[in-house]
Amino acid sequence: MQFSSNLKYYRNQAGLSQGVLAQKVEAITGKKTTYENIKSWENGTNVKISDIYALAEALSIPEQLLFDNSPRTLKKISKHQTIQANNDNFLFESSSEEDSYILEVYNGAVGAGSEGVIEEADSKKIRVSKAFVLDANIKPENLMMFKVVGDSMEPTISMNDWVIIDMANGRSFYEVDGIYLINIDDTLQIKRLHFRGKKGIDIISDNEKFPKLNSLSDCDRVTVIGKLYTHIKIGSGLALK
Repeated sequence: MQFSSNLKYYRNQAGLSQGVLAQKVEAITGKKTTYENIKSWENGTNVKISDIYALAEALSIPEQLLFDNSPRTLKKISKHQTIQANNDNFLFESSSEEDSYILEVYNGAVGAGSEGVIEEADSKKIRVSKAFVLDANIKPENLMMFKVVGDSMEPTISMNDWVIIDMANGRSFYEVDGIYLINIDDTLQIKRLHFRGKKGIDIISDNEKFPKLNSLSDCDRVTVIGKLYTHIKIGSGLALK
């Protein structure tokens, strides 16, 4: 099975033992994960979608590479990884390439420990290569870009990074653990969500200095606005989720 061999390959590339990778996955999902889980996945045992997201995030690679690391896919990914985000100016450069999509960039910022403010009537558009959107299930018209203020999602997402969100736009998201843009107590925030069924949603900051919240006991209301598709770290180029 290509997934199992790719998982082992990228784990070795990252210099991680099965135990260390298990610890990283557990920190992301919030559920018990051991080296035996990693070993079984590398031996071909089926993997849950939430664990696939966590594995890719722990290994700092796109999920696509766990299934397909062919030269064609690697070329596509490397093409858009060459975007250098040394400052914000690149976001508003125009391009005449026909092989491209248009993304909406909203004025204002979403919060990561700070209160986000978005001016919905004030946005700009940028053009990105079609290779930027590798996931066939993602519709480019649902992708929107926001700047981040605050440090509650450090080290995953830093102050002044940009996040690209797959907006709900009336759709329902599967309750898969991951990083989402949410409305929490009437503020827009980037947070990691852990879905617990009738026990509510755990709202987690990757920065351990910030407390974990629960939608049933700590918040008036939580609404999912969209799911993180990828993000751009200013100063270090494109960082895929």
